[in-house]
Amino acid sequence: MATSDPELVIGLVAPLGTSTTDLTKEIQGSLSRFGYKAVPIKLSELLGTAAPAPTGETEDQRIRRLIEAGNQFCKVNEDAAAVARLAVSAIQARRIELIRVDGDDRPIDEITSRPRTAYIVQSLKRREEVQLLREVYGNQFILIGSQGSVAERTHSLLQLNLSSADDKKKDDIVKILIEIDADEREQLGQNVNRTYPQADLFIRNNDRADIDRVFDLLFQKPEAPTIGEYAMYVALASSARSLAASRKVGAAIVVDDAVIATGYNEVPHGQIPDILEGEDTSETFKRENLRDTLKRLKESGLLADKLEADDDGVALAAAALDKGELLSVIEYQRAVHAEAKAIDDATVRGVSPAGGTLFVTTYPCHLCYKQALSVRLARIEYIEPYPKSRAVAMFSKEAEDKLVPFAGVAPRRYMQIFGDRPAFVADMAGKFRKYDRKFAQPLVGEMREDEDRAERERRAINALKKEFRT
Repeated sequence: MATSDPELVIGLVAPLGTSTTDLTKEIQGSLSRFGYKAVPIKLSELLGTAAPAPTGETEDQRIRRLIEAGNQFCKVNEDAAAVARLAVSAIQARRIELIRVDGDDRPIDEITSRPRTAYIVQSLKRREEVQLLREVYGNQFILIGSQGSVAERTHSLLQLNLSSADDKKKDDIVKILIEIDADEREQLGQNVNRTYPQADLFIRNNDRADIDRVFDLLFQKPEAPTIGEYAMYVALASSARSLAASRKVGAAIVVDDAVIATGYNEVPHGQIPDILEGEDTSETFKRENLRDTLKRLKESGLLADKLEADDDGVALAAAALDKGELLSVIEYQRAVHAEAKAIDDATVRGVSPAGGTLFVTTYPCHLCYKQALSVRLARIEYIEPYPKSRAVAMFSKEAEDKLVPFAGVAPRRYMQIFGDRPAFVADMAGKFRKYDRKFAQPLVGEMREDEDRAERERRAINALKKEFRT
């Protein structure tokens, strides 16, 4: 059977430079208002036993050691979700410890949950880890994402004990760490950029007011969504209209608390999408540019003799430059970007976006940011990172105030929290029951039976190599 006052498993995802330790403390304080005991599960400590710290280790060395320990653990287990399986094992162990402290001496195999308890897993780095925890705990697993701007996170990291005292070298160390954390380009490597957008709730800079509000909503406090939450939900819905070959992006513009325009990345009105044409012309044009570059280098005598500007040479060069800047240009895409399409939508309708806020599912590219500035949009809120963007590098003035991470209920949980919550019903005297956090129940939809969840935990743990099971 499913327990009342259900257990919650709260996963944290945050880019490097955002303290998940501080975030955990704030969540513990917020959940205590509901009578929930929040238990931290620190993955770095679980991995630390496999990679003990050497004497005199600096903070950047510690971060690199733990990243490598996580990667190695996944490789040994041949599983990108292996670290999350350690978390499941730790949750199971902590539950038993707490039950014993409660004076409950039932056999271990009969202990399946502890009422009004939350386990905070800090922190998740791979989408596969999130997927595993959702498979095991269903809607009782809640992923919280928190971040500040790159400048804020860089400043925070520069205050740490790094392995160089030279300012230039410290900047380089921090830049590399942020890049590795965001997307380590190796099999089974961590990738916060792909993990962060999977969150159910978003916080900005570990802000306690943000945290208290989203937990109040999760525990059924009668409060309407903000216009921002509604707009981001609309933006995500708009993205589903896209037939773009790459990522689907959606956008919505809000002026005076009303959504005035929406957009999604797609070819201009009346044109045939690439997928229906059968060719990604962007890739074709980039290959043609690469061929032209090789030809000019060859004619100038700057190209190795073994490399020609033919199909084979282009293929070799393209493989070497894959994911590099040259082949990441976006100017040849036929699709109009979601942000630009939303601005165009407002223009066609004769509504000015000036002074409004653009909500977009992915961080804007420099071209869209330029257009947003041109039409005098006051602010842009986004969810998914986009490292290729040069928006801040090209237009740095006031960028930190204009480009901000989205905070609130994620589109993926919008309907469950705002649409599926029970109706507010008055009693016979026409009075509504006063909201009381101590008795409030979380909105987690249909809960897993305790026995089913316990079996899923066992299966998750047993997928680890035998020497790592506890």
